[in-house]
Amino acid sequence: MPEPDYSIPEVPSGLVAVPSLAGAADIDRANRQLRAGWRFDVGESSAQTFAAAAREAVMGAARRYASVRSIAFEERPGPLIVTGHQPVLFHPGVWTKNFTVDGLARRLGGTGLNLVVDNDAAGDVGIDVPSWDGRRLNLSPLHLAGASPPDAPFETIEAPAETDLRAVTRAVMSGLSTLKEPAPARNFGAFAEALLDVRDAEDLGDLLTRARRTYEANAGTEAIAGTAYGELPVSKACGTDEFLTFFLSAAERIESFRDVYNTSLAQYRAARDIRSGANPFPDLAVDGDLVETPFWLMDGRGLRATLWLKRVGALSMVCHANGCRVELSRGRYADNIAALRREGIEIRPKALVLTLFVRMFVADLFIHGIGGAKYDRVTDDIIRGLYGVEPPGYFAVTATMWLPTGVDVSGGEAISELKQRLHALEHNPDRFAEDPALPPATRPRIRELAARKAVLVAAIGREGADKKQIGAQIREVNAGLSELLSSLRAQTEEKIAAAERAEGSRQVARHRDFPYCYWPPSAVQSLVHEGLDAADIPAGR
Repeated sequence: MPEPDYSIPEVPSGLVAVPSLAGAADIDRANRQLRAGWRFDVGESSAQTFAAAAREAVMGAARRYASVRSIAFEERPGPLIVTGHQPVLFHPGVWTKNFTVDGLARRLGGTGLNLVVDNDAAGDVGIDVPSWDGRRLNLSPLHLAGASPPDAPFETIEAPAETDLRAVTRAVMSGLSTLKEPAPARNFGAFAEALLDVRDAEDLGDLLTRARRTYEANAGTEAIAGTAYGELPVSKACGTDEFLTFFLSAAERIESFRDVYNTSLAQYRAARDIRSGANPFPDLAVDGDLVETPFWLMDGRGLRATLWLKRVGALSMVCHANGCRVELSRGRYADNIAALRREGIEIRPKALVLTLFVRMFVADLFIHGIGGAKYDRVTDDIIRGLYGVEPPGYFAVTATMWLPTGVDVSGGEAISELKQRLHALEHNPDRFAEDPALPPATRPRIRELAARKAVLVAAIGREGADKKQIGAQIREVNAGLSELLSSLRAQTEEKIAAAERAEGSRQVARHRDFPYCYWPPSAVQSLVHEGLDAADIPAGR
């Protein structure tokens, strides 16, 4: 099949959806028909029975999360529309996924759900801050949370102390307050209040999720008030029997799983002429009698370690770099789940198997961002290889929004042309004898020297010419011209500096990765609903 056009718009755009959201109801029906025709088992259940149980387990966990945290969550009988992302301060193009899930669920009479990928490594949660120094826009990276160990996921990192949060929000406000446009500071101020209003956050991911939902509660437009989709940290979904059964079903045939996984990655790389073995993900390895899996094992220190399986006859052992911990008996799912829990084994999915689990067994419609949609072409092939069925369809949505700064960054002379002019002033000053920017008093002498140079240039090319002597005379003329053109050269250098400042400001103003909390929720919600209207999906269903 031809590759979909997963291009990120370079200039501000409306909602970009691939394929068109106009086909959402049709893809929902097609996905349901696919699921009805499955003829394979997961664990000890048919695929359909397992999918129904997995969906109910996930939704039950989402209900509990929403109830405890007072998150607005409306369930409707139609399709379950799911998206997901790490709990970071992502750009508004990513935010469109949340509003699309919410808006599409309302219009199709379904339910929206966002999976908070809190099992990913947290890093330091960066936030880019623009500022205006009176001459140019500048960009400064700050961090909402301190640096964490490389393999520490959001779910194991404590939320920053209130004093630390106040310090970083003050620093962000300090930069934003210098902009000529007050809206970014006003919007971030509202988000900072939401952030500081979160009490008793379980972890860093929980803090950021609840702050975002409080901020979104002010997203109301005349058509729709706020957002009402569910939230569920992936770590909580992983505690269900159904997720553990999914893991165990992969572990049962890890050798064939590995072969399908690696073959699909190889085909993806070959089709796109990708030479890096790490792109989009590394192959699963074999190390003696150990087979790598696409799952993480929480190691008891709040860190992740790749989960390996060791075959011992009819048994498998869950292992990581520091050794093996529990035996799994082939085909005994309930006993194995009990053993995992008894030993305190916590398992998390890596990216491909997370979307595989959700697309196959939880969601009716899944909505990706552009990056996720690209790599999920691999997931499609893995589904075909593992289960012998066509994969469910999915969407990708995004948008590009430039931050309003109040600084005019349009136009301006091209830096390359100005630098060419400066080069000519230094090496061919005679070309500027008639330049209108020259002081009138200097023009006669400049014309005289330019004419003298023309004579010398003609002379140096004649046979038998004393090139050394004539060359020295040309340099002397150039020096005289250069001195007379110093004001013109200074003007050009100042224009270059101004153009470089303008270009630097332009790059900052068009920076795509500013965090969503610099925009009002209503702006992104309206953009999404304009896209849904354009796709002719009626409101109020």
